[in-house]
Amino acid sequence: FALYAFSGEGAMQVQVRAIKRFDERWDAAGQRRIAGLEPDRYTRLGAALRHTTALLAARRVDYRLLLLLSDGRPNDCDLYAGRYGLEDARQALFEARLQHVSPYCLTVDQAGSAYLPSLFGAGHYTVVSRPQQLPFAFVDWLRQAARRCR
Repeated sequence: FALYAFSGEGAMQVQVRAIKRFDERWDAAGQRRIAGLEPDRYTRLGAALRHTTALLAARRVDYRLLLLLSDGRPNDCDLYAGRYGLEDARQALFEARLQHVSPYCLTVDQAGSAYLPSLFGAGHYTVVSRPQQLPFAFVDWLRQAARRCR
């Protein structure tokens, strides 16, 4: 597995940072990197999805699962905060599925139920009310994913 974080400000400044690459062991250094993550700028989701989809599509594996942990809807400092951001994210998710990548979203955004069905589709997202619920939601997703990958 691999872990990536992303943030940015504007279309030309989206940064996707590796927390753990596929070829790295999950060790204390990776755990410190994930523990050190903090909220940072905007959520230009389409660009991050395209980047991570390309990484997954390059893998010669039977199943490609992409789990997005998010604090909210696609947004940026420009028009991306509106309908454009949602449509760009929807297109990036469509492109991911064409490359045999299965996306799923876990979010703490209470408004997520209003826009996630049109992005991820029914059954491909979970909204939790508090960040403390994310580990439980993650385990539920992992069980579902394991059943589908059999």
